[in-house]
Amino acid sequence: MSKRGTTQQLSRDGSFFGDGSNELSENDKPRQATAAQLVKRKLKPLKGRPRVAPYDLARDAQKWVAKIRRENGGVSREVEAGMKRDYPEAWEVLQSVRRKLGSAAKTLATDLYSKDTQYLYELIQNADDNQYTRAEANAEEPYICFSLYPDQLVIDCNEDGFTAENVKAICGIGQSTKTAPQGCVGEKGIGFKSVFKIAQRVHIQSGFYSFSFEHTRDSDDEGLGMVTPMTEPFKDLPKDVITRITLTLLSSVDLRTLVDELSNVPDTLLLFVKKLRSILVNIYPETGDSTQLVYSCPQDPARGFKTVEKQSRSNDGEWIVEKRHFRVTRRTIKGLPHDTSRKQTEADVLLAFPVNETGDEAILQGQHVFAYSPIRPVGFNFLIQSDFITQAGREVVVHSPRNKALLSGVAKTFRDAVLEFCAHKKLQYQWMSSSTVSELGSSTSPTSLTDFRPISRDLTQR
Repeated sequence: MSKRGTTQQLSRDGSFFGDGSNELSENDKPRQATAAQLVKRKLKPLKGRPRVAPYDLARDAQKWVAKIRRENGGVSREVEAGMKRDYPEAWEVLQSVRRKLGSAAKTLATDLYSKDTQYLYELIQNADDNQYTRAEANAEEPYICFSLYPDQLVIDCNEDGFTAENVKAICGIGQSTKTAPQGCVGEKGIGFKSVFKIAQRVHIQSGFYSFSFEHTRDSDDEGLGMVTPMTEPFKDLPKDVITRITLTLLSSVDLRTLVDELSNVPDTLLLFVKKLRSILVNIYPETGDSTQLVYSCPQDPARGFKTVEKQSRSNDGEWIVEKRHFRVTRRTIKGLPHDTSRKQTEADVLLAFPVNETGDEAILQGQHVFAYSPIRPVGFNFLIQSDFITQAGREVVVHSPRNKALLSGVAKTFRDAVLEFCAHKKLQYQWMSSSTVSELGSSTSPTSLTDFRPISRDLTQR
């Protein structure tokens, strides 16, 4: 994947308390072109032609970014230099306000830094929440691709592109694009900050938007760099890439750790994503062999179980394919108690049981609990996934009536799975081994989540 040159330069908004000519109200959000309009204007990706945003739409989009930056206490680089030179006292006042505004972002970032791989799951989750109408119209499967270079991690996606609401959310603190339909993670404004675990600069080019953030944990911006976007010139992208996020890595990042994280993405993520069909990884070291990996979950409902695949190769050599198989049981839990962090009153519970390649023999291996990203094993030999409410770093499931109702739903879903197994001539004798009820109930391991022990009690009562 090559690094492309600039094809269109847009002027940055350098106004400071200006005449208002560049101000946009909430009702003046950038126009969002529909798929039909894009086709009519022939803006779909065409072979051999670079995609560049139309100037008028891109100009409005960049004004929107500049407005958000000002609302969050930021100024353009040009204005910053001018204020420091000509109005040092005003600059000190502005910095004081910025420090107060940035304290919340700094606190949030500290919480998110506690889990090394959180950035990876947040990016995958956000990609799964996106819309892919253009890709579907072109008969393309939704994907996210990570390409690691010695100084950058580039993330490409063929989603439809950021909307004005997406941009505002990703520049916010404690904001989310989460809406009523259940099953969407949508934490663009919250979890996305975890990329600063490994990055000092983030450039996002998506649709008509091109902007960046800059922040390091030892900087004096008090976290405002994570929420004050700077408009950036557009770059040419590959024909099928609508959104590109470029992370300029911190000098302190251990590349070997990043390689290990990207090479070991939990393939079981693909069992419960809604839209993504593949996760691609390219690793281009400064010296040595390059590596390609493809994680996928081929759709084959007739088999009665799901297969997740991991394909890997070095230097364009032969592909090595690893497969794992799961029987999946899903139940929608309705009437969930109200919680301020969720608008939905229902959520899916998904259980996945490892089986052999023919689907008729259980494989007893410890599995993780997921809340759209892996939390940790809790003693069960089957995977548990639901929309559990977690702390900011997504490492701890909080105590709440909603989570308690979901835990009860896990037991009900397990009962559904048992009934399915009872109809199978071999699996009907193996389901009890999967429960490991006694082991969980007596576990004192610090890696066990005590919140999940009530499941074992429910299982023994059903």
